[in-house]
Amino acid sequence: GPVALARGGYTRIVSSPALIATGIYELQGLLESPGKFNFDVALVEGAGLFFAMYDVNLSAVQFQTARFHGAACLINKSRVDLITFRDEKPLAPEGPA
Repeated sequence: GPVALARGGYTRIVSSPALIATGIYELQGLLESPGKFNFDVALVEGAGLFFAMYDVNLSAVQFQTARFHGAACLINKSRVDLITFRDEKPLAPEGPA
């Protein structure tokens, strides 16, 4: 199987507020990475088919009333259409979870 990149020594984990769009969902939450976020490593070179997003607010694009909030979720790399970073924390979900 794929071999993960091993890092020696101390590495600071950076949490970055982000918005991710797929064909069906929009997800707002925190992406964690060692140092500055690198798109190539996260979406192409990294081991595995999924990456994690934390403190997630999810909404369906076509059905705005379909919402979800969770501590974490796994996102399929091949389904990501857009990643953008935000300056503030993710928005609180609207309505019941």
